[in-house]
Order: sequence, then structure tokens, then C-alpha cells
Amino acid sequence: MKKTTFIFSINPKAGNRNKRTQAAVKKNLAGGDEIQFTSKAGDAYKIATECAKQNKAVVAVGGDGTVNEVAKAVSKYNGIMGIVPAGSGNGFARHFKIPQNPDKAIAFLKKATVKTVDTAMAGNSFFIMLAGLGFDADVAEKMAANQKRGFSAYLKIVLSLWFKRKSFYVKIEHDHGIEELTLFSAVAANTSQFGNNVYIAPDADAADGQLDLTLIKPFSVIALPRVILEIYGKAKKPKFVKRIQTQKAVFHCKNTLLNLDGESETPNYPLIVKCIPASLKLLC
Repeated sequence: MKKTTFIFSINPKAGNRNKRTQAAVKKNLAGGDEIQFTSKAGDAYKIATECAKQNKAVVAVGGDGTVNEVAKAVSKYNGIMGIVPAGSGNGFARHFKIPQNPDKAIAFLKKATVKTVDTAMAGNSFFIMLAGLGFDADVAEKMAANQKRGFSAYLKIVLSLWFKRKSFYVKIEHDHGIEELTLFSAVAANTSQFGNNVYIAPDADAADGQLDLTLIKPFSVIALPRVILEIYGKAKKPKFVKRIQTQKAVFHCKNTLLNLDGESETPNYPLIVKCIPASLKLLC
């Protein structure tokens, strides 16, 4: 793309490689580029809002939480955003094959073109990656309270919750009918993974106007390898994983946490989840 002035919105608390990422951004600043640091939740949204109103491209430097905040403002005010991944999972950036190395990510950014992609809503909450009920929402809740980040911390929490896992009953209304199921997990995905290349919807396309529902039935420890193959789309005739593409889904259940882009919350049910097509301008 032609030369663009970038406003880098940096979350100084994201991930475990902050000094390296900040040094890379400072080293690669061009004339007119600026850095603005966030200090609390909501700051990235404010920075991105001002950039969009001033027709400046904003770059989210942080993890998926920072990217979510920036994307929410950019989509609302018709701005343009880029990403320099600096979190522990970076699921949204990985989906779009944005390099994880900060110098390479900035070089990628400077050559990128604007692509219009989808976002989504779960009730009144905005998301860009996924909305998940069940086990992954329990994991998200524990991760939010955990001081350590990264894949090893994620894996420890998964293992600690494994034997406490509970199934839940849900009725799902979608574009093609109604499902009434007892599930281990239900995920409405706009993009392909949770982060750290842990996939949940490997065929998800964030520019098709659809959400990919991944419904995982309860399973035993013995069946886990089979379930992983099914999630990654490597098993014929799936027994535990059901896929449905839909623009909208309504979830009816009780007392079930919701994972939104890695943050957990307790939603009101029935919960309407829907794709908002072509609503975000992304440099990728």
C-alpha cells in the first residue's frame, strides 16, 4: 500500500516479550508515526476511536484483548487497523498469518493492503475471534486470574480443570434448524483458533459472512485423541464433533460461562450470537 502514517497503540503489560516488541516499534518508526501507551482497559478503544475519526491507521500492539478493543472502535467508526502481535496467544493475528516476530510484523504491516473482514456480537458484546460455552469458557476464566501467560500456563490450567469438567444442556437455533444437545463445549468461531495455534475451527473464513459452530459432545479420556483429530478436521465420519455454518445462532441454556476472545463473562440467556459481515478494515 502507499505510505501510511501509523499510530501504534501499545499495551505495555501484554505478553512476556514487551521490551523486544517496544524496541522494534521505536526502531521502525517513520516520519509522522506515533506511539501511544495504554494504562488500563478501554484506553486502546479511545486511542483507536480518535485515530478513526482523524483518518489515521491505528496499530494494536498487544494480545487479543488489545486487538479486540481496537477492532471494536475501528469497526464502529470505519477506521483502518493493523496488528503487531505482543500477547501470549495472538489468535487473531495468527489466523491472518501476521508474523509473530515484531520486526517482521512491522515489515508485513508496511506492505499490507486493506482487507474488509467480519466481526461478531454475542448479545451486546463485541468479538472478533470466538464465543465459546462450556470447557473453554472455564479455562478463560482461570487464565484471566492467572499471573502467568503463554502456552505452558494455558496447558496447566486445561489439565487442572480436566477432571472437573462438566457437560451442559443447550438448545441452539441456527440458520438451518434447531439442535438440542448435551455438550462438552460449543464455540461460534469467526476465526480459526484460540491462540498459540490451538485450533477450534480450522476451516473458518473471517470474510465469508458466517460463523463456524463447533459443537463437541462429552467424551472419555480414551477418546481424546479421536476428538482432537475431529476438531482439526482429520477424521472421517466424526462421532464427537459437529460443524454448522450460520450467520446467526441463539443459545438457550443456564448458568454457563461465555468465553469471548479469551475473556470470560456470565451472559444473559437466551444468547443471540451473530456475524457482522464486512465490518472491519484490517491491514493484512
